[in-house]
Amino acid sequence: MSLESQCEHKPSILVVDDKPQNLFALKKLLENPVYDVLTAVSGNDALAMALEHDFSVILMDVQMPGMNGFETANLLSLDEATKHIPIIFVTAHHTDAKNISQGYESGAVDFLSKPLNPHILKSKINIFLALHKQRAELEKRNKDLAQTDQSKSEFLEEAGDHLRKPVFRIMGLAKKLLEAGLDEQCKETAAELLEQTDRLISATDALFQYTSSEIKENRIRPKNFNLEHVMTDVDYVLGLRARERQISYRCTRDPHVPPLLVGDSTRLRQIMLTLITTSVKFSNQGDVSVHVDLQEDLEDLIALRFSMKQMGKKGKGGDWLSKALKTLEPFKPVDDKEGFQCPIGPTLGLTVARQMVEAMGGKTGVEKTPDGGLNLWFTAVFKKQPLTNLSAGAAPPPKRPAANVCKAKEKSVEPWKNGISESPTGKTLPSPAPFAV
Repeated sequence: MSLESQCEHKPSILVVDDKPQNLFALKKLLENPVYDVLTAVSGNDALAMALEHDFSVILMDVQMPGMNGFETANLLSLDEATKHIPIIFVTAHHTDAKNISQGYESGAVDFLSKPLNPHILKSKINIFLALHKQRAELEKRNKDLAQTDQSKSEFLEEAGDHLRKPVFRIMGLAKKLLEAGLDEQCKETAAELLEQTDRLISATDALFQYTSSEIKENRIRPKNFNLEHVMTDVDYVLGLRARERQISYRCTRDPHVPPLLVGDSTRLRQIMLTLITTSVKFSNQGDVSVHVDLQEDLEDLIALRFSMKQMGKKGKGGDWLSKALKTLEPFKPVDDKEGFQCPIGPTLGLTVARQMVEAMGGKTGVEKTPDGGLNLWFTAVFKKQPLTNLSAGAAPPPKRPAANVCKAKEKSVEPWKNGISESPTGKTLPSPAPFAV
């Protein structure tokens, strides 16, 4: 019987003794309408009964034929279902330090010597009955809280879908207005509408992710995945955003980074989308590049570093990013030393990303680049897939429309073609191993 059931039913105690007269005397002494008194004549009987009942306390004789009290208590302490039951040893012999120590090591919480003092015995029994009741109530509360939290998460997920749909519709209408050949004032209004709805979506997504029980409990669901597939999805989504802002965007990986890993690909995708979106958001001009490096290669594990760099032009919000990645108050807007302030949405998103990164054994950070830009980075630890999977080769990533062909001021930068990139001078240069689109 579970503690929750015990909370609603009469509690019970178990008396274990090989002498029937002792059992009869103790049961008579302890008779009480508040609780039931059950008896067992051997250690084996006690073990069987403890699996059927969740006793508040067990009174056990030490000297019994076959299995003695210490051995019985030791077996009870090894079972998950019975190890929490407090045991009081009852002995007619003098208990020396060695026996007392053996008793406590086997799971005892107290010793009583015969002849028993009825008042002391009943007082101890009442204490353990009260403790058992408190544990049962606590277990029930925890279960109720878990159910409430699950219901809340399901409600938030559904509410998020209902909130996003009309906002996405507004964003679509705003984009149509921008393409409708309106005058400059109308275009500015449509652009402002698009920017504000984008902020609303970011804040909504971050809020729902932050309140997710899975994020708070740092739940990671590892499975086999292909890093190239994850990067293809991210590349497609972020390429569209970069094109809208008229900046170039590209992502590459070091050739020593294996594509087949074991980890939470869903969390990795969320982290990358959040951090790269942040880099794109704070790049009014210049390039945004994403690069994956091998940080550490152990026997079974691999640590990777993902870098999102704003290149070519001075990045803004660097001090804010550094603070936002460390803040313990994600609902409070963060100002940097230059007066730059970012709204709550991105701050929440970075808080969620940081929590997920830490759950994956990594860290986050931001630093200035030599050309005055910003480098927003994070690390994560993954397991390597077995050699049998690696020998089979990586399946090709899903095909998507090429969305990361983005306009730059001087020249368009196209995605990788057969491992070759084109430099601004027109010469071909070998590029890092790409994630194919």
